[in-house]
Amino acid sequence: MLQTITREVKTLPTSYHQAISTVMDLVVAENPASLLDLGVGYGKYGVLCREVMDIRFKRYHRHEWEARIDGVEGFAAYRNPLHDYAYNQVYYARIEDVLERLPIYDVVLMVDVLEHFPRPQGEAIIGRALAHANKAVVISTPVDPAPQADLYGNELERHVSLWRPADFRRYVSDVGVLRIESEGALIVRLRPEKQQGSRKGPFPPDFKLKPAD
Repeated sequence: MLQTITREVKTLPTSYHQAISTVMDLVVAENPASLLDLGVGYGKYGVLCREVMDIRFKRYHRHEWEARIDGVEGFAAYRNPLHDYAYNQVYYARIEDVLERLPIYDVVLMVDVLEHFPRPQGEAIIGRALAHANKAVVISTPVDPAPQADLYGNELERHVSLWRPADFRRYVSDVGVLRIESEGALIVRLRPEKQQGSRKGPFPPDFKLKPAD
């Protein structure tokens, strides 16, 4: 019964909750003043990033916030009050259509995004994300994406590609596999060229790190 429940949960438009602490550790390590969340979805990473980028510095009320947190969501029907509250701006457009027009951010976040793009398109988006990042691009993608078609009428939810640690060796990167039950998340921190040689903040000690040389 538990296995059945697990598989059902993974067909919803959400990401592994087990990966949250690792992803957020990587965000905090960069001490960003600005962040772009590609593939906002429900908006939970906007809330979590707002907490670590503003709330923990005693800037609790919205009018006190100093950090810039923007997002891109290709399916406007996902809009909800979290989008309007936690983010400064959410752009309801396809990532590939809007990214070039956006400013530079300290960190670009891509959680459960790459598996929804064919590989050539995904590689192009990584390149654009790096060009829009001052410090780092943080990526999480399933190690073994389950077959997934449209959800809630959203064709962008389809799983169309699979990514491995070797796919990131061309970049200045840290790559690790976070084991989740029998599956897992591939979590990657990429550095733009201006940050080559920089490795701020190690991955958590219980994280299986695989440096990409």
